[in-house]
Formats: sequence, structure tokens, C-alpha cells
Amino acid sequence: MTSVLELDAVTVGYGRLTAVRDASLAIRQGEVVALIGPNGAGKTTLVSAIAGLLRPISGTIRFRGRDITGMPAYRVLELGLGLIPQGRQLFPDLSVADNLLLGGYSRRARPGRDSMLQKMLDRFPRLRERLRQRAGQLSGGEQQMLTIARTLMARPEVLILDEPSLGLAPKIVEEVAEIIQEISQDGTSVLLVEQNVPMALDLASRAYVIEAGEIVDRGSRDELLQRESITAAYLGITDDPGGAP
Repeated sequence: MTSVLELDAVTVGYGRLTAVRDASLAIRQGEVVALIGPNGAGKTTLVSAIAGLLRPISGTIRFRGRDITGMPAYRVLELGLGLIPQGRQLFPDLSVADNLLLGGYSRRARPGRDSMLQKMLDRFPRLRERLRQRAGQLSGGEQQMLTIARTLMARPEVLILDEPSLGLAPKIVEEVAEIIQEISQDGTSVLLVEQNVPMALDLASRAYVIEAGEIVDRGSRDELLQRESITAAYLGITDDPGGAP
């Protein structure tokens, strides 16, 4: 199956600092792919480059076969690639309704904005109850739902979620996981960036492991779960539960 999003040897940095080196990955239609790794490994840097927020030093990013390397973020969004950033980045003084409508402001999304708004309110009934409330007054879980709904208003074909479970209670994390699964079942491809590795591997069919700016492993969920290097580092599981003598 043809990849909808493909990275080939992408290197990204800040000034003289190289944060990601020679990263290659691919995502197919309707697939959930996880990008996992420790804090500071380069996950956010890499997805920022995909979304057009950072310009790669080298390498190629293709979306549906089109080279989008270095393309500005607004054009990447217009093509159908949406980023849900870490930290949510809502407009806290605007209402829930206004945040949602701003998500559907792009040329791509504008014609169907009203119908998409109704779809989002059906999918996120708590947002319907709080339409006139300011976004900054919502709970953390509600803000995350609003962030996801706002990005879906742009009708992305590929959705990148950067640490969607960060700072949320376990019950809300379960709800977010269900939403991600539903989005994938609707045919949207998902790149899930997570430190919550059990959640990520539960949702994804494949995963890439990034450490110190380099992709060091990749494979299907089942393949990665069979590797002691992954289970020991990210799941706390070892073959020696009693420890070394």
C-alpha cells in the first residue's frame, strides 16, 4: 500500500544544534503509527518539521507523493495534514464555539465548516454543553478534546498528535485513546507521538523508536513487544524479575 506520509533521511536542528538526524518513516492510509521515545529524544522537533513549523536541514518529506519539505505550516494544513501540538495551545479567552470555528477557517475546510461543526459536537457532547464557555475555563480533559476537535475541523487526511495524554487523569487518557481509535476507523491516518508507551503500542499497528535524535528501532506492535530492549526501557518488564544476584 502506498504511503500517505513519508520521511526520507530528515535532519532537523536549531541553529548549530542538530536535534534529529536522518529520520525515515512512513504512514499508510488509515493507519495509526506511534513515535515513541524518552523526553528530549527529538519527537516534537521531528513532527514540527513535518507540520512546517521547522525547516529541515536535509532530507525529504512527502505527503501523498508531493514534496512538502520546508513548506510553511499554513500550506501543509491546506494540503490535509493537521498537528495537535503538545500543550494544546487553545485561545483561552475565546469560547469553545469560536475555537472550533477557527479550526475550520482554512480554504480546504470552509465549505463544509457548519456540517463539520455539528459532527464534532456529536462526537464530543461535552463540548456542545460548553459551547459558550471560554476555552480557558475548561478542565484539562475537555481542553484536550477541544484541541482534537479544532484540528479535525480542518479535515486532515493525516493527523499528528503530540503527547495527547500528557497531564491527563487515567480515565481521560482512556477516553482520548478511544477517540484516536475512532479517528483512525474513519480513514484518517494518525501519527501518535507519546511517552505513554503502553497506550501508544495499544493503539498503533506499527511504531518507531527515537532516542537522542535518531530512530533506533521500528516494527509492528507485536515485534516490538517481543524485544527485551523495548519492554525493559519503556514498559518496565524484564526477563529477570528477581534482579541480578
